Amino acid sequence: MIQNYFKKNSTFQGYYFRRRFRKFKPLYERIVEDLTREYDFFEQRPDARGTPGFTPLQKYIAALCRLAYDIPLDALDESFWMLAKTARDSLH
Repeated sequence: MIQNYFKKNSTFQGYYFRRRFRKFKPLYERIVEDLTREYDFFEQRPDARGTPGFTPLQKYIAALCRLAYDIPLDALDESFWMLAKTARDSLH
């Protein structure tokens, strides 16, 4: 998802982002910046092995998917490779 919409040379441009997420991309980025500034949870930290953890954007999008589609937390494991605990914490 990040490669498709948020990288510098992304696969899809602004029109497709707006069509899929029904918001402008700068609004998403501003919300993620505000979340990162207000809540320590949304900062990207290394995991126990030292590899980078989830980005603030991934945590925010996982929480939105959970709210919008009312999917079980385990379903995020398949699409985001995110454990239920991380998805639950990002929702809270």
